[in-house]
This record gives sequence, C-alpha cells and structure tokens, in this order.
Amino acid sequence: MTSLQIMKDSYPDQAALRMGALGPNGVKAEAKKRATMVESVRDKHEVLGDKMSEAMFPWVTEDDCAACKMFEHFDKYNLNTMPENFDWRQLGAVGPVLNQKYCGSCWSFGTAQDIEGTHFLATGELTPLSEQQLVACDVANDGCDGGWPFRAMQYIHDWGGMLWNKDYPYKGICAWDACDERPDDADAATPTCDQAVLNNETEAKHVSAIGGYQMVAMGAEYEELTAVALVKNGPLVIAFNSVGMDFYLHGITGCLNSATSDVNSGCISSYEACNPADIDHSVLIVGFGEEEVDGVDIPYWVVKNSWAEEWGEDGYYRIVKGINSCGIASFVIHSVVKDA
Repeated sequence: MTSLQIMKDSYPDQAALRMGALGPNGVKAEAKKRATMVESVRDKHEVLGDKMSEAMFPWVTEDDCAACKMFEHFDKYNLNTMPENFDWRQLGAVGPVLNQKYCGSCWSFGTAQDIEGTHFLATGELTPLSEQQLVACDVANDGCDGGWPFRAMQYIHDWGGMLWNKDYPYKGICAWDACDERPDDADAATPTCDQAVLNNETEAKHVSAIGGYQMVAMGAEYEELTAVALVKNGPLVIAFNSVGMDFYLHGITGCLNSATSDVNSGCISSYEACNPADIDHSVLIVGFGEEEVDGVDIPYWVVKNSWAEEWGEDGYYRIVKGINSCGIASFVIHSVVKDA
C-alpha cells in the first residue's frame, strides 16, 4: 500500500474523499446541489461529508476567497482567469524560511505556515506560530517520526488554537542520535509537552485558532484548482514525494523532457523515480510562475521548504507545474479561519 493511500485511509471524512474522486467538476456540482438543500453551506458551517464534528469544511471551490477581504480584486480570478505569475511572499503572507533540523517535523512547519497565512488574510498580521507545540503536544502525530497536516489541524481545532512561536519556540530538536552535540532530551524522537506553557498561553488567548480545514486537491486533475485556491485563499500545505530534494541547488525540477533538463536543479527525469503516490514530505506552496528554459516556457510552483535558507533557492524550491510532478497535487488541504 502506498503512503498516499495510507494517508487517505486515515482521513476522518471518507465521504469527502469519495466526493473528491468525482473530480473538480463533480465536487463543484455536488457543492451546488447541496447548497440548495442545506442553507448553512452558504455560510461554510456545513461540511460536504459526514464528519461535521471533526472540523472539516466543504471542499474548496473556485468561488471561495478568503483573500478577498484584503484584496477585493482577487474575486475576479477563477479557473478561466488567472495571473501568469503569483507569489504570496510579495504580499506579506509568508514568514522567513526556518530549519526543522534533525527531526522529521516537516508536517508541523507546513501546518504552522498554512495557518499563519490564513490568519494574515483575516487579520492583516503575520504571527509566527509554534511548531514546537505540534511536535511535542499533538499525540495524534508522531513528533520527529512524522505526521500529517490534517491531523495537526484537527488537533489545533480541538485544543483551541496554535500558540505563538515567541511563547513556545522550536527547540532545534536533534532526534535519532543524529548529532554529536545535542541539547537535553535530544535523543527522544518526540519531546515532552510543556503542559504549563500550553495551558497558560491558551488561557491568555495567545493563540491563533482555526474553525477547521478543507480539502483542496486529490490528484493530477486538481492542479489548476490548487492554483486558484492558492491565489484566493493563501499559501497551502501539501504532502508530496521529496525524492531528489537532498541534491537540489536551483532551477525547475521535475523535467517535462530531456531538452529542459538542468543537472544543477536536481532534475528528476524518471516519472517512476518520483511516484506521486509515495508521499514523504510536507511543504508550503506559496506561488507559481513561468520561466523560459532552452526556448520553452516552463510553468512551475514555488515551494517553501523547512531546511534553512542555505538550501535551494534561499530555502525555496521550484517544481514543474501542470503534471502533478512528485505528487504536488496528490493531497492538499488548507486551514479555515475561526469566525469571530
């Protein structure tokens, strides 16, 4: 069984995944049908699945626009009308590149940064959030041994919010005996949760709360909807196949053909080598664009990693857009801000 299938089997709202199997047009048609049956769908308080209590919101559609509160003209964007280049870094929704260090906590960084963007669009403030809270306190995930963003968002919803990073900073964990010089308790794959800090800061409301989360993409046919959702709702956390990333320096990886290969980009020319069903890393999509390579315009995604600024293009990664390269659109979710 592939890691993608394992993740799908663990998703709480199986009805939503069955709906996703209908494809973007099917999801949109079902949303319209249910909107006529359930008035609250218009307010985004009903889920298009069977787990309302689990904090799931409806599948995203091209009509959803959390960014329109701040950028009213974004309402004009849809599957037929989109900018050629877009980057949330230029609009204030993305914080600095961070370093997860020797800990398989990518899922916590992607989740935190997705929620940071969601709250920026709702409040105008970009507040760094606590990856440490997720790694140490979210028992549904496995700390430094990995986790899934939807479980992390479920935990944040159930707990009541995500602490601010200044109140519960990331410790630079060095799990698995991976470093010569380690901080205290670094051998533990999952650090101990500081329950006192968690309780005190939550009680003081030093948190960013979410109302829930929603599915954005579930395969190659959702890649264009992912672009619309990115523009209209903020940066998106994804889970994808990271093969080749250890060797990435710069450029667009996930080549379309040999004519566009750039060995310095860590280009993966074999589709099988980057199976979109082999999911092993969580990152944040922040933008997209096009670049001419050997006379060919190559579309790409801009991906924020959590391996420090020294890696890649100042901590970022570009990968071909439009072919679900490495599973870039195999499983995408997004946080939904909590209503006041």
